[in-house]
Amino acid sequence: MERERKTPAGLAQEQAEKLKLVCLEILSNTKNELYLHLRFMDRALGMLRLSPDFSKKGAGTDGSLFYFHPQALASLYLKGRACVNRLYFHSILHCIFCHMYAGGRREKAYWDLACDIAVEYLIDTAHLKCLRRPLPPMRRQLYQE
Repeated sequence: MERERKTPAGLAQEQAEKLKLVCLEILSNTKNELYLHLRFMDRALGMLRLSPDFSKKGAGTDGSLFYFHPQALASLYLKGRACVNRLYFHSILHCIFCHMYAGGRREKAYWDLACDIAVEYLIDTAHLKCLRRPLPPMRRQLYQE
């Protein structure tokens, strides 16, 4: 039987599918690690369906999906598990506080920034090893203000 030759596009598609599967496993492990430290948030941590999407930039949520660019997530994972844990937990907190729906007549850019600051403050002050990262001086100063 003759072996099928794969085209460059076919190889790229195969690699993209493998990367998606790896990222889904990374996020499954992320959820598990967060469950261990935040058992009371079990329902919230499992509320978002995972949606790998190469057309998106970075990651985010619309309240029902956690969409992410697989290459961006893999790169973040290489920096450390805590980075991925923070990213996922950040999206969960936005959902809990209904940030994507509560903007109203506010200027969207300012509202999004204020919500990001509030969520990051909660994560930074949670004192959980699975979310810990060094606090940059600028962020420390912002929190003090």
